[in-house]
Amino acid sequence: MQSASAILVCLSRASVSSDWCRRELNAGLIRELEEKRVVVLPLLIEDCDVPLFLRDKFRADFRTDFEEGLGQVLDAIAPVTSLHRGRIESPEWLTDWAQDYTEGHRVYQRLTIVGHSATTPVTTITEVEIIGNESASKIHREYVDAGLEWFADRLIIEMLADVISEKLTILLEDQMPRTLNFVVQGKSYGADYDVRITSRLLGRDTGASIVVLLGRQLREIIDEQRRTTRSLTAEELATVAALRERRARSTR
Repeated sequence: MQSASAILVCLSRASVSSDWCRRELNAGLIRELEEKRVVVLPLLIEDCDVPLFLRDKFRADFRTDFEEGLGQVLDAIAPVTSLHRGRIESPEWLTDWAQDYTEGHRVYQRLTIVGHSATTPVTTITEVEIIGNESASKIHREYVDAGLEWFADRLIIEMLADVISEKLTILLEDQMPRTLNFVVQGKSYGADYDVRITSRLLGRDTGASIVVLLGRQLREIIDEQRRTTRSLTAEELATVAALRERRARSTR
């Protein structure tokens, strides 16, 4: 319950009268207060006395139409379970981001980050393109074939966040894009990645320069991905360990 992206509370006559269910619900509500975001999602599965503090949080009704209720659940959890798209809010900036890819001989991931200033009429757009070499692409395909594509996609952004300093910034002085190119060398198995970062400034010309806090943005994105994706199951952990052992044997 401490690591789940959302806690789905099934409301029934039995659950609302259960001391144990109330303890679990209270734990979820405490997380909401601490994290300042929606964690508890109540689902009504039969007529019952819904607790007063949950009535304005009602998310899905399974009493008459199961499929409709399921659709409501999927809509409710989408904002807190998406690995490839999200929004990060702060008093100064609103940051929208999306991660996508293309199929091909070499693994290719693209991270697009759009920053909206809360105080000036400007927007920044940053594209981070990551292209793996043959070894990196082979490793990614192994995870995909094992049904762990979501885990492999997250690993790529984690790798980038690990090597880029949190203090990395890009100064945008006009409408012209600024570009950074570098190579990230993997820690093992010869997995290297070509990285190209392009950032540009849009909106009204205020005469002022804008600093893109790229290092901080990357860490906020990977933190959000970690929060919204589940942990590997025991079976998946065994699969990852087996893949890594097989790679290690092939390089001995």
